[in-house]
Amino acid sequence: AMQGLSYSFEEPNLKELYLNLLTAASDKRRTADAHPAFADVIKQLTPREAALLNNFLPEPQLTIVRLKEVVEPGVYQTKMTHLLPLANETGEPVEEPQAPTWVDNWIRLGLVEVTYTHYQKGNSAYDWVTQCPEYIRVSQEPEITKLEFDRGLLWPTAFGKRFHRAVTPLGDSIKTP
Repeated sequence: AMQGLSYSFEEPNLKELYLNLLTAASDKRRTADAHPAFADVIKQLTPREAALLNNFLPEPQLTIVRLKEVVEPGVYQTKMTHLLPLANETGEPVEEPQAPTWVDNWIRLGLVEVTYTHYQKGNSAYDWVTQCPEYIRVSQEPEITKLEFDRGLLWPTAFGKRFHRAVTPLGDSIKTP
């Protein structure tokens, strides 16, 4: 963590994660939260990715979709995976081109799980999809005749929850028993 901190002074998001991890490791009330692998996890995140991840990990689950073109009935071509409901401060949908890669990275690091075989029920759970810039852009591609999406869920693993506790200030962290 100290070595990673020395490389992250120009990146406030990463610097904060390292500092919070060091604080957790040296606080006897929180040492169980500070797994040795967490410093390597932080090292494998970009600053923008870390900020987004820190917003998602406290959530029990999030909706996520996979865009697919209907080539012919029963035949699909995936156009985009891991489309998330991202918005700016005013609530307008925004596109983050790296988000699908980041989700793959979080899965690889063991922080989250994603499934497209289970989904959130409710009439409005996926209403955000057709308003996303990515959906609008892909649906307007000239060769696309029909665009559909698979509903899915993203949720933090136990490792991801523990990571979030370790890299979040004590007052904001999930309380441990």
